[in-house]
Amino acid sequence: MLAELSCVDPAQVPKVWPLVHDGISRAMQRGGMGRFQTVENDVLSGNAYLWLAILEGRIMASAVTQVYGELGNRTCTIVACAGQDWEKWG
Repeated sequence: MLAELSCVDPAQVPKVWPLVHDGISRAMQRGGMGRFQTVENDVLSGNAYLWLAILEGRIMASAVTQVYGELGNRTCTIVACAGQDWEKWG
């Protein structure tokens, strides 16, 4: 069985963020991906997107992405990704 991936509605992020922020923080530290506080502020303000992989009602993984636009091009960057059981959601 594969997990369902969904982007969290920015209005709902403050409810979900406490469940996943520790994992995102650890992933950023492992990967040397900048300042967690900056990413957290971006997620909570709607300047970055929070994604969840959900299997049987349980959060298996979370990720943060940001979309950048320059010179008519848009690029989506995965800032951090954290979770368990990669085979089920990866």
